[in-house]
Amino acid sequence: MMDTYLEHSEHPAKDQIAAAKIKRCDINWATPAHPMDSAVFLMQHMQKFNGINVPFECGFSSRWKKKQKQILSLRKKFATRMLLSDVNLVKAKVREAALSV
Repeated sequence: MMDTYLEHSEHPAKDQIAAAKIKRCDINWATPAHPMDSAVFLMQHMQKFNGINVPFECGFSSRWKKKQKQILSLRKKFATRMLLSDVNLVKAKVREAALSV
């Protein structure tokens, strides 16, 4: 999918990136049983990633109950940021509805 985007955008490294092998990382906080949380994991990963040569720690606990609390908190944080973002065309309506509750 990414290689298709790079092809359409005529990225100079599209061929090199398309040929790269994907390496799946073994991470202690992975949760294969909760696919609904994939977006939360992706957003947190994007915020915490500092480069390929830097040890990566996403901040999730390996303990299930603590991780569930972290995920709930991050869902709220990410939803709030998206809903109140300046690029959200209905931001004013969202803010007004939230304040009227």
